[in-house]
Amino acid sequence: MAGGGPQHYRQNSFVLLGVEPMGNYALQPTWADGHTFGIWTFDRLRAVCPCDECRNAAASNAKP
Repeated sequence: MAGGGPQHYRQNSFVLLGVEPMGNYALQPTWADGHTFGIWTFDRLRAVCPCDECRNAAASNAKP
């Protein structure tokens, strides 16, 4: 699947096949339908992670 027009998602559009590092700052997922849209920065992943470690790290990095 390439970038461009509107996306038509199928059930396998949400099945994760793998993850590739993008430099030292992010991850890019590969989905079962072949799309690789989106780069998830480590900061963004920490912000949405529900675990105590990530929540505490996000809180300590918050700007007043």
